Formats: sequence, C-alpha cells, structure tokens
Amino acid sequence: MTSGVIRGLRKLSVISAVAAAFVLLLPSIGVNAQPLPPNRFFGRVTANGQPASGATINALVGTVTCGSSTTDGSGSYRLDVLSSGERPGCGTDGATVIFMVGSERASQTATWRQGEFTSLDLNASPAPATATPTATATATTAAPTSTATTVAPTSTATAVRTPTVAAPLPTTVVAPQTGTGGGENSVASLMLALTGLIVLGGASVIALRRARN
Repeated sequence: MTSGVIRGLRKLSVISAVAAAFVLLLPSIGVNAQPLPPNRFFGRVTANGQPASGATINALVGTVTCGSSTTDGSGSYRLDVLSSGERPGCGTDGATVIFMVGSERASQTATWRQGEFTSLDLNASPAPATATPTATATATTAAPTSTATTVAPTSTATAVRTPTVAAPLPTTVVAPQTGTGGGENSVASLMLALTGLIVLGGASVIALRRARN
C-alpha cells in the first residue's frame, strides 16, 4: 500500500514537471511564430499638383512589391508595407521604401520601421517628354577652284622677202669692122653698150627697193 502510493506520487511529479516545462516554453513558441508587424503609411497623393483619386499605390523594397493600396476620391491613401517575416525581401529596419503611383515613381521615399505609423504625402509627376533632335540640312558652299590654263606659245612665221636680182643681160660685143663704115659701127656699138648698162642699173634699183619694203 505504501509502495503503491510512493509510485503514484513519483508519476504525478513527473507529469507536473513536464506540464510546467510546456507552460514555460509556450510563450516563447507563440512569440517566434508571430510575424513582425508592418509599417503603415498614410497621407494624400497628388499628380501634377492635383489629387490623384482612384490611383493605385505600390510600395517596393528593392524590386519586391511589399504593399498595395488605392486612393479614395480625395486622393488619400493608407498602405501597410509588409515585413520580411511576412514576405521575403520586404521590410527590415532601415530599408528604403519606394512608392509607385500608377506607372510613375513618386518623388518621396521612406525608411521602413517595424510597427510604426508614418504620415507621408506622395507626389508623382510624369517625366517630361524628350525632344527628338531634328536633322538640319546644312548648305555647303564649294570653294571656287582656280584652273591654270597653259597657253602654248604661238610662233608666227614672218615672211622675209628675198631681193630678186635681175640676171645680167647678155652683152653683145660687136667686133670692129675694118673698111668703109667703121666709124658708124663703133658708134652703134657704144650706144648698145650704154643701153645695156642703163637697163642693168634700173633692174638693180628695183631689186633694192623691193628688198627694203
């Protein structure tokens, strides 16, 4: 009887010890299973200075989308940015949060803080259109080209007149005759000689004048 009581008490003490250990470990198990609370952002959204009603807001940490919301009619929003415990790659203390308003990136960014409520107004403006350069036709003026023209020297032949010398007239020598009428023949011969000399001199003068001209 006594030994049975003792055995029962030992079993009870073991069960109590196990139950006490489970009760002590239960809070730590619950804390480890609970995800970290998000960082909540709220405020107003404008686009080009006007309230962005019905706009889709996405919050990104790096390239991971960690929260999404839609603005109301006045452009107000409320957005929970998840922690890395709720979605891998999302918020950790000190991480930068980027906000997208539709397809445009907001000018403002934020730093993620666990469990905080952060007031942040967002402004998004579309990027200015980039002007496409237009090709401008440039008139090119060709420089004048000077062409050297070589003129071959022209030799002009000058005709030189050659004086024409008249051929000497044949001189007729009349042999003296003896006898009657010899005086008359001598006079005739002298006159003929003089006539020949005169003709020869005239021809020479004409030739000289032609040569001078």
